[in-house]
Amino acid sequence: MIAVIGILQSLAVAAVIWPTTPIKVWVLPIWPWLRITLLVGTAIVLAVFVVMLGVAIFRRSKRQDLTLEANQGSVVLSKQALEHKLVKTIANEHPVKDVAANISLYRKNTATKVVVDAYSLKSLDLAEEGKRIEDTAQTVLTNLLGVPVKRVVVHLHTNDRAVPGAV
Repeated sequence: MIAVIGILQSLAVAAVIWPTTPIKVWVLPIWPWLRITLLVGTAIVLAVFVVMLGVAIFRRSKRQDLTLEANQGSVVLSKQALEHKLVKTIANEHPVKDVAANISLYRKNTATKVVVDAYSLKSLDLAEEGKRIEDTAQTVLTNLLGVPVKRVVVHLHTNDRAVPGAV
């Protein structure tokens, strides 16, 4: 709708400014009404484009990819694929189920951070198992991404309920 208003407004302004006698003869009788219509159309288009500019500048990025930049260029990796690889590795190497992971890069791609949620199949030595899961996550991500893992947070729960949305 705004695009149509913008096109009609542009045509009306061009008709008023362009020196063609047939158009001026048609426009002169309705000039007071046309002038107000053009001003309202201009205000609407201006407001819409100011809002669009604000959204473009201030919205948060919802990217689902991790971008690693180096001297030779940049590599874009699927965040979902990396998390899936980490989840599968942890589930295969440790007695846990319903594993979920969230990987993020720190600014300037200098390090990564990962949060792991899992439910232990054993109810003993949860702290030891959490430490082993942390080491596994750190090793896997360092090998996959080539940047150090600055922080690994492991939430290891007893086998009471499942993590929503986990694999």
